[in-house]
This record gives sequence, structure tokens and C-alpha cells, in this order.
Amino acid sequence: MFFTEFYEYLESAVLSKENLLISGDFNIHVDNIHDSDAIKFSDLLESFGLKQHVTGPTHKDGHTLDLIVTRCSDCILSAPPKVDCYLSDHASVCCKLASQRPPLLDKVLTFKKYMGIDLESFKRDLDSSSLCQSTPSVISGEGLDELARDYNNTLSALVDRHAPLKSKRVRSRPSVPWYTAEINAAKKLRRKAERRWRRTGLHEDFVAFKEQRNRVTYLMNVTRKEFYTDFIAENSSDQGKLFRAAKKLLAKKEVPSFPEYVDNSALVNDIGRYFIRKINTIRSSIDSASDPSVGALLPDDPVVGPNKQLWEFQSLDEGQVSELIQSAVRHLVPVILRELH
Repeated sequence: MFFTEFYEYLESAVLSKENLLISGDFNIHVDNIHDSDAIKFSDLLESFGLKQHVTGPTHKDGHTLDLIVTRCSDCILSAPPKVDCYLSDHASVCCKLASQRPPLLDKVLTFKKYMGIDLESFKRDLDSSSLCQSTPSVISGEGLDELARDYNNTLSALVDRHAPLKSKRVRSRPSVPWYTAEINAAKKLRRKAERRWRRTGLHEDFVAFKEQRNRVTYLMNVTRKEFYTDFIAENSSDQGKLFRAAKKLLAKKEVPSFPEYVDNSALVNDIGRYFIRKINTIRSSIDSASDPSVGALLPDDPVVGPNKQLWEFQSLDEGQVSELIQSAVRHLVPVILRELH
């Protein structure tokens, strides 16, 4: 069963354009050249042009079970994998990838330090302003507008003087919506326990590190599960939002790709002809349905029939019409592209 499912998985995985790296506990003794499963696994990898990189035992009983697999043509690993310490009955396997992290994006934030305003100085400037010095006793309609303008201009100028606009450049770091302060605090404790264990090498410090590591893993799994369970429950009536969330989780990026046209006007004309064909097809289907001989073959409509009439229609505002058009465009673009291809 495993080899059948793994074969089907590799059939789709090897077709990806990106670099391929598969890792995990395969529970196959690849170090035993006489093991039938190991031979079958090795032949399977070879047939797909893949290579297994881990050498040496990764299990406490002395077998190589935890593997790292890449394409033979991909130079992903900058050095051979190294079997590290045993955190459980399996050892951790470390490797260095010949790739760099995507650069973090910088963004400029603008802000004002309202908490740093000297209130006494602000009050003195406000008292000496025209807003407080020349307030009329009787306010007419035009005077009220002028007073409102003076109010806005005076306070805006005072705020700009006492709390000038500042800017700073910050790094935009990617984050996930389910990440919480509790997880962040647990990760800090895990890192602290790991540093202590690596410094002392004591068994009790190693046990404390494992407990904290398991705690972080448990928190992340539970929090992520609860977040997406609640998200699905709250948006169960909005299928579009659910599909967008699923695509984001699966990291699917769909970029519209038009056919290669030397002349853009030819592309536009082909799109126009597609809509004309579509309209003609719809009209011909309506005409055939109106034929009595054809209509007799059609099932009765459960909503609209010969004895049913539509009496009320809901009027739509401009925003609702715009939303319907945009939604239709999003659904029609992939169909048009398929037809043009």
C-alpha cells in the first residue's frame, strides 16, 4: 500500500518546476542492502531520478529510517546531511540548503508622538491663538462656518508644532493569523532551555528541553486547528471566502496567462468572438427549449411553471450591481483563457 501511494505522490511531485525535497521517517531500513523493501524503495527513487542523501543510523536500534530525498539534477544541499542528537528514539537530521531566505520587505511608517506633547506649553499656545482671543459673543450662520474653519486650522497647526510627523523604516516580517503571544512566550522558553542543555550537557537539562519543545509543538498544533475550525464554522455560508482561504493555505498562486499574441488587437478580437459564440449558443438553446416538441422532453421547473408567475423583484443599488459584475468577471476569465488556449 505504501509503495503504491508513494508512487502516485511522486508522479505529481516530480512534475513541479520548483526544487524538490522530501524528508521524513519512512520506516524502511535503507541501510540494509538485502532488505526487500529497501531494494524496492531504492529502485522507485531511481526510476524517478531521485536520490537519498542520509547515511548512518537515525534510530536508536541502528537503522537509517529518516531520509532526505531530492532530484539528482537539483543541487539543493550545500553539504551532506548530518545525523545530530537523539531527541527521542529517532535522531534529528540536519542539512544546509543551498538557498537563501527571501529578503524581508521594508516599509515606512509615519506617526506622531501624542504622548510626548508638553501639555502646559500646548495650553499656553492655545490660549494665545486667534481661536481663544477673538471668539465672537454672537455667532451667525457664516460666523459659525468661519469659527469651525478657525478651530480646525488652529488645532491642526498646534498639533503639527508640538507633535510633528515622524517616520521610520521597519522590516515587514511574515506572520500567520493563528500565532499568539502564548506561543511566542513558549518558544522563548524552549530556546532558553535548549541553550542551557547545550551549554551544560546534563541529562536533566535535556529532559527539560524536550518537555518545552513538546509544549511548543502542542500549542502550535492546537491553536492552528482551533483557528481554522472556527474560521470554517464562521464562514460556512461564504463559499468564496472558504475557497480563497484554502488556496492561501495550500500556497496556490494562479496568475492569468494569456496566449502569446504578437498583436494585442487580435487577442481582444478573439475574446470578443468568444463572447459572440457564447451568446449564440445560449440563444440557440433557448430557441430549442421554446420548441414544443423539445419542451415536452424537458423536466418541469420546480420554481417557475405555466401556473406560476413572478410578482416581485428586488431592486439592486449601484454597489450590488458592481459586485455582481466583478464576481462574474472573476469566474469568466479562467473560462475565456481555456477557450483561447
